[in-house]
Amino acid sequence: MSFINQFAGSGSNAMVQRVSELTKSDKGARAVLTLLADMTGDGVTGDNTLEGNEESLRAYDIVIQLDQLRFANRLAGRLADQKSVVTFREHSRDALAYAIADRIDQLAFLTLSGVAYTQKNNGALRPVYTSGQNLGDLAFNSDITAPTSNRHRRWDATNGLVAGDVTATVAADKLAYNTIVDLKAYAKDNYIRGIRSAGNEETFHLFVTPQVMADIKLDSDFLANVRNAGVRG
Repeated sequence: MSFINQFAGSGSNAMVQRVSELTKSDKGARAVLTLLADMTGDGVTGDNTLEGNEESLRAYDIVIQLDQLRFANRLAGRLADQKSVVTFREHSRDALAYAIADRIDQLAFLTLSGVAYTQKNNGALRPVYTSGQNLGDLAFNSDITAPTSNRHRRWDATNGLVAGDVTATVAADKLAYNTIVDLKAYAKDNYIRGIRSAGNEETFHLFVTPQVMADIKLDSDFLANVRNAGVRG
């Protein structure tokens, strides 16, 4: 199973919503994700008439384009012929399972970041292969759009949380404990909902590379919080 699938669920409280039922239309069956906007009115006070003053719910449908991604192996070469078919199948099964799980994770985080499939997750460009053999050839590739200004932030070592700009990031702009605190506050101020967990506690997910996680763990504020938490038990 891919890493991102651990966060998949069927309800609106899931970080990744899995659509298991298709919606029929004139163009055939489609996968549709419905987003419901928050109510904006302040309600009806006292004994004033409620009927006729109801607020309409605003729903927005996002049509998910469907495509498939396949991998295959071929037994070839004299060295491969000397091995048993059973061994080859076992290795092939493991290799194929890893490949598809890895590509699902790559696609998921590129999509979440609004980065085109022509790029790798480390920012490098992907090599271009024959048509039909590139992630950029997937039907939903054109649906990937860059985040809006209110959804794109970056961390500046001097000024803290500022407007997103990938060209302005320098080596000194390392994430720290206060980055996480400021990001959560920004999310709440801008009505970005977290995931409701046990006890109705709102949880936000932060995904970083192992090196960034190391930078956070070595941050002085982070270390101080860990020590204080350890004392309290």
